[in-house]
Amino acid sequence: MTALVDVTGVTKRFGSLLAVDNVSFSIAHGELVGFLGPNGSGKTTILNIMSGQLKPDAGSIALDGVAVAGRSADAIARAGMIRMFQLTRVFPNMTVFENLMTAGFAVGLDRKSALLRADELLADMTLDGHRDEFASDLSGGQQKLLEFASCFMRTPKIALLDEPFAAIHPTMRQTLADYIRRTNAAGQAYIIVSHDMPIVIDLCRRTICLAAGSVLADGPTERVLREPAVIEAYLGPNHA
Repeated sequence: MTALVDVTGVTKRFGSLLAVDNVSFSIAHGELVGFLGPNGSGKTTILNIMSGQLKPDAGSIALDGVAVAGRSADAIARAGMIRMFQLTRVFPNMTVFENLMTAGFAVGLDRKSALLRADELLADMTLDGHRDEFASDLSGGQQKLLEFASCFMRTPKIALLDEPFAAIHPTMRQTLADYIRRTNAAGQAYIIVSHDMPIVIDLCRRTICLAAGSVLADGPTERVLREPAVIEAYLGPNHA
């Protein structure tokens, strides 16, 4: 079976800085993969390249066998690879409901389909009581739930989540984790960048660890976290 996502030899420089160095990995249909690495290891840059925010200097990316590297972010999202950012992005002067409807229209839903999907996601994210509030009036955690919901107005082939659990209330963290777990069991694929190790261990059977722009380890999560090179990358050589 063709992999859902194939990343092959992707490289990205910013001036003299080699941010991503010949990175290759594949994601299977329905797989949930953790992306770990110390700050500056290239995790967000790779997500930016995969989602069309940046163009690679070398290498290729295929989604369901179709080349997508270098295409626009909008085209890649419509092809089925969506992105949730580390810094929350919502429309602050729109209501919660309007945010979802706008996201739905952007991915090609008609009004009836968007209405039904928005109502489903408002319930899933426990935001139904905030439907008519402006996004700017939500807490930071609620805004993160809203952005997450916006990504799922049309079910993607794979969701790239950058620190989805950071700086939110434990109850909201659990809401996100439960949704991810439930939809993954139904076949939804994810890549999750997170420093929340307990959640990564709980959700992700497989983890890719990056360091200095390269893949340092790739395999079952608990095995990866025990590897001396991974421990050294996070904590320094005296802990390996």
